[in-house]
Amino acid sequence: MDKITHTITGVRDVRAPNSPEPVWMIDMASDDGTARAAGFPHSTLAWRAAEYGIDPADFDTLLGVVLHEPHMQHTVHDPTFLYNTDQDTARAAHLERVERVKRRVVHLDPDGHLNRIQEAYDPQDPAVHTFRRRVESIRQTMAEEASGG
Repeated sequence: MDKITHTITGVRDVRAPNSPEPVWMIDMASDDGTARAAGFPHSTLAWRAAEYGIDPADFDTLLGVVLHEPHMQHTVHDPTFLYNTDQDTARAAHLERVERVKRRVVHLDPDGHLNRIQEAYDPQDPAVHTFRRRVESIRQTMAEEASGG
């Protein structure tokens, strides 16, 4: 598969009136000349930290995960899926998937637009702990269902 390069051309903080949460919209120009955008709710970075046990202060890893997940071919049937295995195994497998995607999908940010997200992100957000408890509860429920419990 050919390598795709997306150059970040802007970051917008979209706050829809009836939306429960604002969304970061990342505007990009692809090397094939097309313009595109990718968006994710503000809480996504905290969710990925909680789900995979990634250090909430490791912004670069968290953003790399979020930027590259849309390019993954990953299903809930994968035994390394988040809720199908322990957190350490899920994290290692997910970060490996991210690295594979990075070999074919590159995001360049020569003007530092992504800094806007980093400046707004709070690695001390208590939501990470709340999300972590939710993830563990779901993981436990799914394990019980799988074992017939």
